[in-house]
Amino acid sequence: MISLFEIIMIENKNPDAHAKFIIRSSMASIIEIIARNIEPFAFPNHASIDRKFADLIHFIQYNLLDGEKITVKYLASQFNVAETYFSEYFKRNSNETFQDYILKSKLKIAEARAFYTSQSFKEIAYELGFTDSSHLNKMMKKHYNLGMKEIRKHSLETQST
Repeated sequence: MISLFEIIMIENKNPDAHAKFIIRSSMASIIEIIARNIEPFAFPNHASIDRKFADLIHFIQYNLLDGEKITVKYLASQFNVAETYFSEYFKRNSNETFQDYILKSKLKIAEARAFYTSQSFKEIAYELGFTDSSHLNKMMKKHYNLGMKEIRKHSLETQST
């Protein structure tokens, strides 16, 4: 994972047309590794998690930045779950709502980008689908009690020591 973070940091400074794709792919790989390692802890009530649900989670994580692919309508059709039942299916398997899961996943990416890149908060907010950097900051404070500036400041302090 350290190597993937280093790739992200290098590519963030690269004006090359492929840099965004490489960053996105590296982030997806990081998320996939984290998902694999925390799956037993994230879903403790399911000793053997429903394979279809695990595939759904992996699909969401990989396509998190593609707004068209993370809609209830699209996911329900891709994973053969009735659209009207999707939210209940998701909550039953994850113990949180679909919307909360998406928001928390995006906030984790925002946190990583604030910590490991010099990307502006406005760019991070835009790429993650937030209205603006103020909205992203408000959500970070609400869920993590830290704003984007505090996260970046902590990153800079960590790098200088």
